Amino acid sequence: MRIPKFRAYIKATGEMHPVAIVNTFTHLIHTIPLPKKWSTGEMSTQMRLYGFDEIELMQYTGFKDVNEVEIYEGDIVNSHKNLSPFSFYKRTVIRDEDTNNIELEPRSGFILCKNTSQTRFEVIGNVHQHPHLLEEPTDD
Repeated sequence: MRIPKFRAYIKATGEMHPVAIVNTFTHLIHTIPLPKKWSTGEMSTQMRLYGFDEIELMQYTGFKDVNEVEIYEGDIVNSHKNLSPFSFYKRTVIRDEDTNNIELEPRSGFILCKNTSQTRFEVIGNVHQHPHLLEEPTDD
């Protein structure tokens, strides 16, 4: 059995943090702040509290991309259209609430599974911090 794993996008700061605790009774999450200054080795281990309305919660799908990066709901992945190595397209990872399948949006009928996630997808961003990656190119 896999224990659910989450990360939170903090709306006020635009930062992404790993989530230590999700409390559905109090509607609070506890995040682990990331170090601000990697070069100095400064690290903060103090958890921070956020209300559900202050964050966007994203669940780990259980899959990793070609670079061993964990794929979360809301991630933007570069993938091969129709599984052809010659045609790339960008899609957002979602969890279908009716079937609980991990799919790509816009809906392509494609479901992530162990055989395809590591060989066909690369995480290039997420919908909260990199929405421009989903914009259609203009003919300027």
